[in-house]
Amino acid sequence: MSVDWAKYASAESARQTRKVPEDNAVVEISLQKLRDAASVSYSVSHDPKCNGDQHNRAHSLIDWKDSLGARRSEDWTALRLALSNVAVVVIGL
Repeated sequence: MSVDWAKYASAESARQTRKVPEDNAVVEISLQKLRDAASVSYSVSHDPKCNGDQHNRAHSLIDWKDSLGARRSEDWTALRLALSNVAVVVIGL
């Protein structure tokens, strides 16, 4: 899952990076709360992106895999449930 790290981007600047900003909400996720709530193993990595003239220093990835390195749909469902329990809407639709 592609996210923007709040250390490097405000909620509004993260929203403005979308093709149609007004069609996108912005939520804030506390990784500590996600760690406490998630029943699946996941990782978070800082992954800055550069696309031509567009630079996104805040770009990061949340990824999940089982012990064999596979992504299972039930793990994605569990991670989505954990995210929905800890995410706070900062900018709504």
